[in-house]
Amino acid sequence: MSRMSRRSRKVRKSRKTVSIISNITFVVTILLAVYIFISSFLLRRSLLPGVCPIDNNRTLIYIAIGFGLVTFVLSFFDVKAKKSRGTAADTESAEGEE
Repeated sequence: MSRMSRRSRKVRKSRKTVSIISNITFVVTILLAVYIFISSFLLRRSLLPGVCPIDNNRTLIYIAIGFGLVTFVLSFFDVKAKKSRGTAADTESAEGEE
């Protein structure tokens, strides 16, 4: 019995860690996207017509896309944790109704 409780604690802790990392990468992605948008907007005003303002921020755009992909992949692991919590709550509510 103690092995199961230890294992369940490990699973909860690892899912919590994945959730925290996912949230951090999401925030970093949003901040980078806002920075890129604002800098491109401000740079566009000072450039000549026909010049692409994105060339200056190309590296940051790739980094933001990378963080977005990491967030997307980690969200699949976070969904499993939410589903298992929802299933347990559904089971408890069904037992309470009987």
